[in-house]
Amino acid sequence: MNEPGTIPPLDRRHFIAAASTFGLAALMARAAVGREPTRRATADGLAYIGCYTPGPDTQGTGSGVALVRMDLRTGRLSLVNTTPMPNASWVALDRSQRTLYALSEDEVYHDPKAGSVTAYSIDPGDHSLRKINTVSSGSPVPCYISVHPSGRYVLVANYDGGSISVLPILHETGGLGAAIYEQSDQAPLNPAHARSNPPGNNALSDHSGPRMHMIRADPSGKFVVAVNAGLDRILVWSIDLSTGHLIPATAPAISLEPGSAPRHLVFGRNGRILYVICEQDAVVRSFHFDPQTGSLVPFEVVGTLPKDYAGSNLSAEVVISPGGRFLYVTQRLHDAISVLRIAEDGRLDLIDETWTRGDYPRGCAIDPHGRFLFACNQKADNVTSFRIDPDTGKLSFTGGYLPLGSPVTMSFLS
Repeated sequence: MNEPGTIPPLDRRHFIAAASTFGLAALMARAAVGREPTRRATADGLAYIGCYTPGPDTQGTGSGVALVRMDLRTGRLSLVNTTPMPNASWVALDRSQRTLYALSEDEVYHDPKAGSVTAYSIDPGDHSLRKINTVSSGSPVPCYISVHPSGRYVLVANYDGGSISVLPILHETGGLGAAIYEQSDQAPLNPAHARSNPPGNNALSDHSGPRMHMIRADPSGKFVVAVNAGLDRILVWSIDLSTGHLIPATAPAISLEPGSAPRHLVFGRNGRILYVICEQDAVVRSFHFDPQTGSLVPFEVVGTLPKDYAGSNLSAEVVISPGGRFLYVTQRLHDAISVLRIAEDGRLDLIDETWTRGDYPRGCAIDPHGRFLFACNQKADNVTSFRIDPDTGKLSFTGGYLPLGSPVTMSFLS
């Protein structure tokens, strides 16, 4: 895709030369000219929440993408407005905080074989959303979207079909172009039960085929990492910023415990440690990540449920505190948030869990100041808020409930 005005596309030869001379960070800054982050005081405490809407597959009760305001003292939320959109399964903000990208699991792009991605401009005054355009996600049921640190591309994980897509950002408008790179993952099927599965867990993850669940760049932007929950694999590529194409890394795939269903990931330790939450067995698997080669070396496996827990559960989200000291995991069916302390060497220690005061906590988010955590209780139709103890990382319920139909994902303006 062509870049606007003063940002010409880079060929591979000039990209390599520029990167070696100025470093990847400088190259990214060049790509984002005219769209630098701007901090607006009025944006403090504002967040967007994606919700499932009524339909035969999701049976949601929400209306689309909700804009909410957080009380900076108490952490309680209030609804500002809602932008109608079918099944907003994930939302992500660009670096400038001027554009929001939202996935829809519905086939709203007149493509029976794909979901869609919609770009919205954010009004600088009231932060309401104005639609820019909608494009195909490439495959059905898109479930995760992230913005590459360069500001040039968005990365999409499509659950059905087990594929990933790279879509170019049109810098004149912040809108999106059609996918310029797509890839599906294939490998032998695994059993639905992991050996480390909690006793009596009848809420099985889908292992009938590839099920790509998350994709994002490492903090440097040099590599892209995705997890395939259906095939129990982590995939790693480098990215060619001039084309948006992904190139398999030196070790392009790692297989995890069969049946474990890796779902989401987060980077810690300045991008040198990768934590992956596995949905089926509620385990965080930790890896040393080499920012030069993209290679992953496993070093720890830690359970996130109480020692004697038995019964059905599906882990969902994993987030890390802004200071990098604590890790939080949502537990669907168990209806809890697990709290893990991160040691100096990156190892984890399960120290606490907190009832979410809701049902089926899917996504969760921490405000930019690291004071509060919010649980999106999908089946309880509410978002609950918790104060984070800065010393222990433990959570205490604020008493705040936001009634909201089928909330599943939350992203803060900062």
